[in-house]
Amino acid sequence: MGWEALKELMIKEYCPRGEVHKIERELWSLTMKGSDIVAYTARFSDLVALCPGMVPTEGKKIERYIWGLTLPCLLDALSLENENASVVSCAARHSAVVTDGKAFYWGWNKYGQLGVGDVIDRNIPSEVGLQEGYVPRVVACGWSHTLLQAQSVT
Repeated sequence: MGWEALKELMIKEYCPRGEVHKIERELWSLTMKGSDIVAYTARFSDLVALCPGMVPTEGKKIERYIWGLTLPCLLDALSLENENASVVSCAARHSAVVTDGKAFYWGWNKYGQLGVGDVIDRNIPSEVGLQEGYVPRVVACGWSHTLLQAQSVT
């Protein structure tokens, strides 16, 4: 038996067309649930590996991935309730806001760019502790860092 015949037999036995269609439909309709980008990315990668013909180029793969991302939504952040934002900065995957005397960061934290002492992602704004006697003035988010300018209150 030649390679093509074996391949055809394997596809017929282990990849019924109906099952392949289900996987293709799942890839085509895949969207991120809430803010769980890790699960979305993992499933997207699995489906792309199973259906390479649906996204034949890297550009098409990126386009399809972005299409499935969640639309922007209003942030439900009780920690910012009653706070007056004076400066806001956003990077690709994390954000920061300076209020009257406080700084809050949230988002992706792989490199510790949120400045909260760990590398755990935050889905809601977390207050960043400042050295006593200082108040935040300006914040700027970069790819893997956040810069905060603080001023002494004395």
